Amino acid sequence: MALGIAEHGPAYAHWAALIGTNDREGLARFEDAYLGHWDSREAYAEELIGDLGYGRQFDEAVPEFLRPYVTFDVEGMARDLELSGDITSSEGDGGVYIFDGGVS
Repeated sequence: MALGIAEHGPAYAHWAALIGTNDREGLARFEDAYLGHWDSREAYAEELIGDLGYGRQFDEAVPEFLRPYVTFDVEGMARDLELSGDITSSEGDGGVYIFDGGVS
């Protein structure tokens, strides 16, 4: 545990708290699971929308005059990513640590 925290910082401690300190195989998956630290789950979802090109697709699909009325439900997307198991999160250090839910 101490080596993991020394090497990876507080994110490792959050990972261990999520999966349990007795799961050595799970602890070893930290590097594959850890996606980063964001201000909020919504901030992660906003970045994911950009990375996946959904913002560009939105601009191409929605006429400019409708854009003020059509928005992404970023809060709902963040919530659903966690509820579906796509991500797992742990709040701490002024934000949220995000882990790939498929790895935990």
